[in-house]
Amino acid sequence: MLEGSRVLRGEQWAARLQQRLPNDGGLQQWMRTDVKLLKEDQKSQVGLLELDGESCYLKHYRGRTPLQSMIYRQGRGRPTRAFDGAAALWQAGVAVPRPLCCLSVPGGAVLLTEGIADARDLQHIALENGLGEVDKCMLAAVASLLGLLHGAGYAHGDCKWSNLLCAGAHWYLVDLDSVSPSRGGSPKQARDIARFTLNAEEMALSREHFEHFLDTYVEATEWSRQTLLSAVSPFLDKFRRRHRARYGVRGHRLI
Repeated sequence: MLEGSRVLRGEQWAARLQQRLPNDGGLQQWMRTDVKLLKEDQKSQVGLLELDGESCYLKHYRGRTPLQSMIYRQGRGRPTRAFDGAAALWQAGVAVPRPLCCLSVPGGAVLLTEGIADARDLQHIALENGLGEVDKCMLAAVASLLGLLHGAGYAHGDCKWSNLLCAGAHWYLVDLDSVSPSRGGSPKQARDIARFTLNAEEMALSREHFEHFLDTYVEATEWSRQTLLSAVSPFLDKFRRRHRARYGVRGHRLI
């Protein structure tokens, strides 16, 4: 058991995880050697961990300042928001990886969720295999998932392509620390569609395929097409300006 760790959510799974964590506090190195590391940067480490015969997704949040570490220890901040967002969507029947536990650890926090085997995100699919693999059926499935999310009374908050995960024929929403309650037809939900559209534009998705996405989404929600486009446009313009300043002009406009 890692000295100084404290259960924030999910006591049963937290007890299992604590038995696997290093006793000496070398969590960063343990993530590199005992976990199948998928990503590492200054903010976090992400990997797959086999725990009691189940594949789990483990994220180690690093507190970048003493204040942030204290916030994590108090059970606030991104780790617990991600757990609570996932729990709310799971209860609402929205496809997300099942949240298992959240712990504060010295200098940060860890979040454990269900692992989705052989999963790829939409951005990876488009970049790795080309837009030819992003077909109408795939976009309809994504639109239906977002329609279900919004119909359940929530907004994702960061609805980019890399946060839409595909495993076989099933789609999941991930990176859930910005999930919030949101009534149907709200600005928060329009912002989700704007963020998705920005990626579609930057990937140069065809207008035909994008129109199919919009049609499917509108059918699944309270939005009319005209009202949706009017609500999405201000957010999309803001996203375009920000990305153009960072990355230059990419792709083409769809709205």
